[in-house]
Amino acid sequence: MNFLRILSIRFFIFLTVLWCCSPETSLAQTDDPFGNNQDFRRTGDDDFPDMLGEGTTIDSAKKDEKGRILLEPVPIEKYHTRTSPYIYEQDLLDNKDQPHYFDTTMNNIHRYSFVARNNYMYQDLGTVGTAAKHLYFNEPDNYGTRWGLDAINLYLYDTENIKHYDTKSPFTSWYYIQGGAGRSLINVEHTQNIKPNWNAGFRIQRNTSTLLVGMEPVNKNDRQVDHGTYLFKTRYETKDKKYRLLAHFSTYTHKMKETGGLLLSSDDSAAVMGDLYKENYYPDPDDEGLGNPSVSRLQALDDLFSLSVGLLQNKLTSIVNTSQKRNKAHLYHQFGFLGEESFQLFHIFNLSKSEFEYVDGDFQLNKSFYPNINFDSTATESAHRIYMNEMSNTVGIKGETKGLFYSFHLRQNSYNYQFEYLPFEKVPVKTPTQRFMGFRGGYSLTENFNFRIDYEGLIAEEEKGSKIYGELNAKFIKLIHKRVTAEPDLMQQYYFGNHFYWNNVDANSMNPNKEPFEATEFASSEVYFPFAFKRIKIKPFAKYITFNNYIYYNHGIGPENNMAVPVQHDDQISIIQAGLDFELHLGHIHQLLLAQYTKNDDEDVIRMPEQFVNYNFFYEGRFPHRNILSRFGFDVHWHSKFFADAYMPVTQQFHLQNDFEIGNYVLADFYWSLHIKKVTMFLKFANILQGVVRDGYFTTPLYMGQPRQFEFGLNWVFYD
Repeated sequence: MNFLRILSIRFFIFLTVLWCCSPETSLAQTDDPFGNNQDFRRTGDDDFPDMLGEGTTIDSAKKDEKGRILLEPVPIEKYHTRTSPYIYEQDLLDNKDQPHYFDTTMNNIHRYSFVARNNYMYQDLGTVGTAAKHLYFNEPDNYGTRWGLDAINLYLYDTENIKHYDTKSPFTSWYYIQGGAGRSLINVEHTQNIKPNWNAGFRIQRNTSTLLVGMEPVNKNDRQVDHGTYLFKTRYETKDKKYRLLAHFSTYTHKMKETGGLLLSSDDSAAVMGDLYKENYYPDPDDEGLGNPSVSRLQALDDLFSLSVGLLQNKLTSIVNTSQKRNKAHLYHQFGFLGEESFQLFHIFNLSKSEFEYVDGDFQLNKSFYPNINFDSTATESAHRIYMNEMSNTVGIKGETKGLFYSFHLRQNSYNYQFEYLPFEKVPVKTPTQRFMGFRGGYSLTENFNFRIDYEGLIAEEEKGSKIYGELNAKFIKLIHKRVTAEPDLMQQYYFGNHFYWNNVDANSMNPNKEPFEATEFASSEVYFPFAFKRIKIKPFAKYITFNNYIYYNHGIGPENNMAVPVQHDDQISIIQAGLDFELHLGHIHQLLLAQYTKNDDEDVIRMPEQFVNYNFFYEGRFPHRNILSRFGFDVHWHSKFFADAYMPVTQQFHLQNDFEIGNYVLADFYWSLHIKKVTMFLKFANILQGVVRDGYFTTPLYMGQPRQFEFGLNWVFYD
């Protein structure tokens, strides 16, 4: 009955939105609220609906002898997507003048979660906003000094993804998602030109999700994740465009309750859950059981999904919390000489202040969870904080002439890094200033043939760190080569807290024979073969990746309790990937497929699924009214089972484990997406195959995935 009541309320809201979007409202295009690239673009009548003219429908529009629509001139006072272009900072750095416009398609709007939005290439803790890592490997995104607390980076705005507008009228976008099991997302953006050459705007994002124990919330108001981002941005340029400026200031707070995952290892919990639990997880010692990698326990774990919330427990009590806070100020500006693009000076300033906090207010009840207790074991609370401040200045020159682009720059980064393991007891960590030198170049021989190469490296001889990127684009082939030499991040180098301690920088009293970690070397070569026909797009691809001196977090096997402690692997790791990106469009029927096979030669150090498949099948047409464009489809994801990394909340790091397999579960969603005037929305039944194949699935060891739920969301834009 509760489900039916929720369903009826949400459907009433849906009908209200339909009523508000009456046919009298002018047509408008919609924006992808998170700036993600889309793999499929719908072309044809609805690409430019605003340009048909006031009161003109698709059927009544003027057409030529071949039936193609003739677009009427747009009145000057008419505001729409083409009067609200935007650019990225990278566009200015690359001297690209092509503006971007809002995405007019409904493509993947139903994929609202951050994992789904990234093609399911991440694993999280089962709900929106929880700690996440890549399913395959995290290549170094930076080669200099970096923090290493990356578990929530998936939910943050990066500088390169911020849109800077030039609007001819005030523009507002309202994006709202009501997901299942207490998930909700809201993203509001407003921007407008103060003067013809000066734009300012802001963006607010709120993500929340309810604390889950198994399949049901303990308390509907008991949140597991509470995230808030507030962003202010501005864009300015002189009338002759010789001077151009982009700037933004952002602040975010990400709070999360840490559960530690389901409790599956104590006799007390076995007594609570009964004989079913005990038989599944405490087999006869002579039988193959826990800890044996050759034995899959997925079938036994399915029984957990049939238990009620009162029979499930988490490892940690409900008042264990982590939080991250960050304030960031960023400025990019350039000044052109000898014309607009021939020769330019540019400067980039970046200042960020970050803080991570872990607080266990039930330390005495949770003591058995921690592998070590370095300080007072009788304390009622265990807490620590980590602070990371960074300031960066980059100066350089760039320009473009006759298809040749060049850029040279110098960069200096300063850091301040320290731990607070007890109240007012801080341990500073030495982080010297680093200086970098780099250049970038590119050349376009023809429209279908171009290449580029980037290099940046540390100047100091005693420091190892560099990045090389090369790309070649031709009509039927694309080649990419990347090579990064990166020093260990700060978390891998040194950690000092109540439950962990390591020093991988130099020898010390606890590790007198300790060798410092070496720089990790990453290299990848990728090749793509894109072919496009009238109704078919095919892009086979292959990748070869190598790691030297790879750093990972251990699983804790052996006489020493070294679980979730960083370890460096001395031998080379090789990974081969091959796959196919395929699209088939037959009238109203569309099919999208991404299939990938991965072979890894060292599964003792880095684990990943061998097979990976995404499949999207949908019908697109005008239903139930000609002014409503609808898409009905099934979105399916599957990957093979593997021993995925477990999660340690104290340090927010994922580490190896040998007891728990995830995967081999078909995750299927049925969705109905609609484009109605200025509104794009979706209705979705998520995980519709629950109970058909298996009763549930896990996204990370001991963390259950999303149950079958009804969800909806919409994106509403305003141009005045």
